[in-house]
Amino acid sequence: VAPLERPTKRAWTGVVTRLACEMLRAKRVDAVLCVASVSPDKLMEPKPILAFTEEEVLACGGVKPTLSPNLRPLELLRQQQLDSVTEEKRVRRLLFIGVGCQVQALRAIEKDLGLDE
Repeated sequence: VAPLERPTKRAWTGVVTRLACEMLRAKRVDAVLCVASVSPDKLMEPKPILAFTEEEVLACGGVKPTLSPNLRPLELLRQQQLDSVTEEKRVRRLLFIGVGCQVQALRAIEKDLGLDE
């Protein structure tokens, strides 16, 4: 077992970022919905993304205390249901990083996204 290292880009302990990376590494999830920044110059301007690699997750580390349209990337998942996306590219298992009200909104549309339970 490799020693755990704290992500350098984090708010406090980096535990959420680390868990997301571990879930991707262990192939427990296909993607992580997390919040990046629009650019290095605009750290407090959120840009929700679907991260498919640990590097993408690590780039999103740290709290962004602003309103964020976290459900926007889910349109890509919904579109998968309409398009003929190959099975190996389809997101079936999603880790969502967000606040309670965003999780409730996700739960309301979850069945339309084609995710595994």
